[in-house]
Amino acid sequence: QAAGNSAEACVAAAKLADVYRETGRFGEAAALLADAEAQARSLGAPASLARCLTSRGRLEVSRPEGDLSAAEEWLDEALALAEKEGDAELKAEIEHGLALLHERRGEIDEALAILRALQKGREARMAALPPEYAATFFRDRERATALSALRRLSGHPAEPPLPAGG
Repeated sequence: QAAGNSAEACVAAAKLADVYRETGRFGEAAALLADAEAQARSLGAPASLARCLTSRGRLEVSRPEGDLSAAEEWLDEALALAEKEGDAELKAEIEHGLALLHERRGEIDEALAILRALQKGREARMAALPPEYAATFFRDRERATALSALRRLSGHPAEPPLPAGG
């Protein structure tokens, strides 16, 4: 029970760090994530660790002085963990982070390839759902930001169309 609560605390810390990142409080986010990652590693909690690594990677991609090499290492490790855990939603979030990383490096073709694959995968998963679940299945904000990045980078602000129910 205690380990489960500690693992959940790591995830909560990572989500709080995401809020700090989105509000420009990069130093606070970095400190919180370093502690949360260390705790997740000591607990042997792969799902919590994947969430912490994802947040650390996305933080570095977002920071103007961010360490893009470290971001790539964290996102790659998080992706391997998310795949092993079977967490498709986190995997998509990590892939979006990798697309943003490629964009920061000026590797637009790589970023577009990832974003197009994400969109195609989301559409396929949504089509397989009963209609009553399709509209709420994906994290709306994450889907919208990835779609926005795809549209911006592809130079087609109106393409691809939003999936039904989204």
